[in-house]
Amino acid sequence: MHIPNNIVNQMADKAAAELLMQGAARGDRAHIAQTIKRALLQEMNVENELMVEVDKILRAHMTTVRAEGADVGKLRGQILAKLAKEKGVVLR
Repeated sequence: MHIPNNIVNQMADKAAAELLMQGAARGDRAHIAQTIKRALLQEMNVENELMVEVDKILRAHMTTVRAEGADVGKLRGQILAKLAKEKGVVLR
């Protein structure tokens, strides 16, 4: 999933402000926000890498998928769920 950079920045800034306000974090707000942003981007990258792997698997078997008349969207979801489970990734 692609989330625009300005939205990621807003999410990180809001989370940093909330953590500071609740006393759950101490320090420089900008540094905390940057750390949160980095974590968010890493998580989004994991999902993107899974989707690339799913598409690679589908391409490798597309002749069979089409010959059997399988629902590509449903199959994509099933492969994604299986890969995520194997890799310990929680999808929303």
